[in-house]
Amino acid sequence: MTIAWNTTQVYRLTQPFRIEAVEREVRRERPDDLVLRPRLTGVCASDLKLYAGTRERQSLSRKLPLALLHEGIAEVVEAGTGAVNLRPGTRVVVVPNIPCYVAHPARYPSKTEGCLACRPGGAGENYCLDNLYLSSNTDGLAQTFFRHPASLVVPVPRDIRDRHAVLTEPLTAVVAGCQEAPIRPGARYLILGDGPLAQLVAIWLAVFYRVEPAAIAMTTHQREHPESVKRLVGSLIDVSQPNDLAPLADSIDVVFECVGGTATQATLEQAITCLRPGARRSSSDRRSTPCPSIRARSSPRGWSSGAATGASCRTSSW
Repeated sequence: MTIAWNTTQVYRLTQPFRIEAVEREVRRERPDDLVLRPRLTGVCASDLKLYAGTRERQSLSRKLPLALLHEGIAEVVEAGTGAVNLRPGTRVVVVPNIPCYVAHPARYPSKTEGCLACRPGGAGENYCLDNLYLSSNTDGLAQTFFRHPASLVVPVPRDIRDRHAVLTEPLTAVVAGCQEAPIRPGARYLILGDGPLAQLVAIWLAVFYRVEPAAIAMTTHQREHPESVKRLVGSLIDVSQPNDLAPLADSIDVVFECVGGTATQATLEQAITCLRPGARRSSSDRRSTPCPSIRARSSPRGWSSGAATGASCRTSSW
């Protein structure tokens, strides 16, 4: 069946493991609005939690029904008069976070009149107090067409393939974490986790910062890895047992937490003995499970904690 672009099929999760299609109208409401068609998406761990129903029951009831997916690229179908240089056919990375002054212009007429986080000098738009976030409190990319502000897309260069461009959103979490660390010559790094996001951290350290693999250690858990992963780091350490990180004691300057979920606390408890005084932890997701006991224990070592949004992803064609 051919569907005109002014209507869309929204594939909403209505309850765990159940997705239903709903047809609705697509209208541009702002001069810079775009009508986009998804091309390729990632599947974030937060999407998987919603789909499998492993989030808290109260959270599920508040969010559902909801179209999932927030990491991805799309193609411009139609651009409003205020959308400059975004012609139909242009591939774009979709920024999933819609800050308050874009999402609710009647309440927040400008950025300077935005919420405390978005105003100049605030914590930043990632901490917006009244935002919309795709696949969290508004429908995500699981739609045939959708409306999105032109100010919240990034054009994809022609020589970048879809399967590489789709990693942009999780890569921003890696970049932010490295900037916060910061990365410096002679330092040693521990990446907690061995999934896609952890591998992106290792790649970014090597390619952008020229960190030698010998300075990077990565934790794994009872699974084998191809040679391409092994070449990224100096050591892959299985952390199935409590003392598996003992050889790294007092030798690590920056820890990247890429595990997430309920495993975060147990992994960090193992990692704390690896840290030198003044070491930093960069979290892959500021919304991950908090670890207050670890932060209290870490204070004598001067462990400061940073965070960056993002999560591991798998690619999926739409």
